[in-house]
Amino acid sequence: MLDPVKNALWIYRGFASQFDQPPDSYYEDESVKLGNAVEAAVGGDELFVLYEDGHSSHCLASYVMGTIDCQDPITYTDERSGVPHQDFTLNHFGSLAYSPPPDPSIYYLDTQSRELYQFSLKLNLNRVLRAASSQGMLPKKDVSAFYVSSNRYVFLAFGNDLYYALLP
Repeated sequence: MLDPVKNALWIYRGFASQFDQPPDSYYEDESVKLGNAVEAAVGGDELFVLYEDGHSSHCLASYVMGTIDCQDPITYTDERSGVPHQDFTLNHFGSLAYSPPPDPSIYYLDTQSRELYQFSLKLNLNRVLRAASSQGMLPKKDVSAFYVSSNRYVFLAFGNDLYYALLP
């Protein structure tokens, strides 16, 4: 659980619905700054944190060594061939989600354009997904929340309205 007020990321350990132990701090080092963090996504031993200014950090935990190695900021890259280079300073990333194997990815949502950016775990852009609907357009307002499910559906919330689509 992300707790920017206490500058912490809490890990709740338990089994099924039994979480009767107090949470542990993900970070041993208090120099990590989470005050401007807006969201975190975890996949196995990897952690991605998105900040208000649009930058991200990436941490890799080694449970064997008992260490956590963080890179802050981590650079968004676009190495796709045959398409114009993406200028990420123009994006308004407001949310992120981890998608598990067989195609592990980090999805970033540009809340204003309502575009979904699929990145590799090294934050290299794989593709940009835009809504196309034969039944009409998405609402003309910012996305309030989104989620990528393990069966490759993306859910977009616009207030109380929920839209979904199968990812390619």
